[in-house]
Amino acid sequence: MKKLRNWKWLGAFIAIVLTQPARAQSAHAEAQRLEVEVDKHLKNQDFNRVGLPVFLRAIQADERAQDDTLKAQHSLFAGISYYELGRLDSAASLLRQSMRLSLKIDNTPQFTQAGGYLHTVYDKQAQPDSARNLRSRLLKIYPHTKPNSQARLNLDDFLAEYYQNDGQYARALRHRLAILAFRRQRPDRPAALGIALANVGELFYLQQQYRQALRYRYEGLLELRKDPTMRATMPELHAMIAKTYREMGQLDSAKMQYDIGLRYLAANPDPNAAGYLYSELSSVLAQQGKLAEARRYSQRALASFTSSGDVDGRAQAYYFAGDLALRARDFAPARAYLRQAYTLALQLQSNDRLEPIARRLAQAEAATGNYAEAYRLRELSATLLDSAHAATGQKAMAEMEARYQNRDKQQQIKVLNNENRLRVAEAASQRRAKYLALTGVAALLLVLGLIGLLLRQRQRTAAQLARQNEELAGLNHRLNRSNAQLAEANQTKAKLFSIISHDLRAPVGNLFQLLEIIQEAPDLLDEVTRQQQTAHLRQTTRDLLDTMEELLAWSKDQLDHLDPVAEDVAILPTLQELTALYEPLAQRKSIQLTMNCPPKLHYQTDPNFLRVILRNLAQNAIKFTPESGKVSLSAEAGPDSRLTLRVSDTGPGMDAAQLAQLLSAEGAKPAAGDPAHGLGLRLTQEFVEKLGGVLTVASEPGRGSVFTVVL
Repeated sequence: MKKLRNWKWLGAFIAIVLTQPARAQSAHAEAQRLEVEVDKHLKNQDFNRVGLPVFLRAIQADERAQDDTLKAQHSLFAGISYYELGRLDSAASLLRQSMRLSLKIDNTPQFTQAGGYLHTVYDKQAQPDSARNLRSRLLKIYPHTKPNSQARLNLDDFLAEYYQNDGQYARALRHRLAILAFRRQRPDRPAALGIALANVGELFYLQQQYRQALRYRYEGLLELRKDPTMRATMPELHAMIAKTYREMGQLDSAKMQYDIGLRYLAANPDPNAAGYLYSELSSVLAQQGKLAEARRYSQRALASFTSSGDVDGRAQAYYFAGDLALRARDFAPARAYLRQAYTLALQLQSNDRLEPIARRLAQAEAATGNYAEAYRLRELSATLLDSAHAATGQKAMAEMEARYQNRDKQQQIKVLNNENRLRVAEAASQRRAKYLALTGVAALLLVLGLIGLLLRQRQRTAAQLARQNEELAGLNHRLNRSNAQLAEANQTKAKLFSIISHDLRAPVGNLFQLLEIIQEAPDLLDEVTRQQQTAHLRQTTRDLLDTMEELLAWSKDQLDHLDPVAEDVAILPTLQELTALYEPLAQRKSIQLTMNCPPKLHYQTDPNFLRVILRNLAQNAIKFTPESGKVSLSAEAGPDSRLTLRVSDTGPGMDAAQLAQLLSAEGAKPAAGDPAHGLGLRLTQEFVEKLGGVLTVASEPGRGSVFTVVL
């Protein structure tokens, strides 16, 4: 029995070994099938609840197929999706896995991209030590990456965000402009260009250059709108524009931008993004005095961040809720909200976030009678402010100190009495203190002067950058305008050459045929016929010369661009001139060419444009009409002082399909083997539209065609 049992185990092991290749093949097939689904969600930028399940299934398939390359890539996509959904712990785990596998397969661009996202996650989780260690790893890689490579681009983006958060705006701007220059060379990717422009605008916003910030942000908005997959990014960009308007004091414009962002979120829900927009919109409404509506949006913001790991978002939501309660003089709720915001801001270790929270919390503490805590918070706020806000901070501190001292009035009175009794004895000591105070003031003035010098140097640098940006924008605009003018001039010249060749070819061909008959078969013509042909030849030559002079004079005036010049035109002479020009061609095919026009019919239009239209329609009618047919030209005054021109023929006509293709092609084949050298009805229609008119066609097979121009 024992031996049999061993054989059973051996048989099971052999079965596992034999089925292992089949399982591996099945795992690879599943991974390839899921890769098609992944590509579909990548094209739609589905880094959300839609794409996340697909990315997670792909990771499982990659593990079964033991494919580290795909697993690293799919871990990055899933990590980004968790980050966008506010699930920061899951995002950090998958991004670390992507970095580890990318390093293993030597994929530096993917390693840097995952590292940049992970650093942002650490910042939002208030993990400064982890962020610092990761930052050190990424900085060591930067000198070894090639310029304009994807790895260098990812690191530029990461360093720009880090320096921006650290207040080193000049360094951040250098990296942002490097990214922008790279993206402008690739206009086929408007989404990436739009994000680069918006990030440059954010730096100008932080330096309080609001007009420059708006210019870059609106330009980025226009680029992002070209890519329908970037709709999920639109709320954030509209919120950035709204913040700029809010700082400029244009609250109505700010509210409109927040409303647009919320409309985008209605189609693509994102709790974190909604929380930011709700909290900032509540602040704008509070400044407008709409406290009830502001309170409603503030509660929505708090609800959005309830289960979120986004420490920064929660801190902002609590701050705006406390600020709103403070405006409504609900001091106890205001203090509760602001204390929670203060605790979260300490975790973030962000002075920009901590200073306004400490300042507003000091007011709430003072309003509830906690003067000692209020004084401490006001002092903390004052130390966080820069020199531009120092005077305001000192004034608020003086007011807080006075309120604090009022509480201990009796003790202060005793101290003052003691000071009065000891004043005489301490006179010498006071003089020494005065000298020391003057020395301290001088030192303080020196420090302030150095700070002012540094600030002025920073402003000068920012102004120089702004001027360079404006000059570059102006050069780009002038270059684009010159290119557009050159293209328009080339197109106009091509059209003029087409018009001249079209309008001269038929008369010249007719003239050539008359000369050929006279030269090659003179015996076939009697004296009377020869004289008639000679007179006909002289008239045809005169008409051709007149037509050529008109075309050359007109083409010289229209050399740069085709623009009609209206003047009073007698319609009857124009039609007579046209009939005389094409009568020989009609006679050669035994076609009856007739004309009908009131003798005193006049109209304000461009005569050259009108001649080109009529010549093209008449020549095409003769061309497509079989022998012994009829071609009729007519003109009449229509309603509302409009002019109606018709060219009808007894040609083969066209069915519905031919009519549908008529203005997009060169028309049907001509009858009796005539060469198809017409100008084309598309150019004719363009000339009619330039004159403000409409070209219509009515035709049936076997009944000819009627072309009608209404001007």
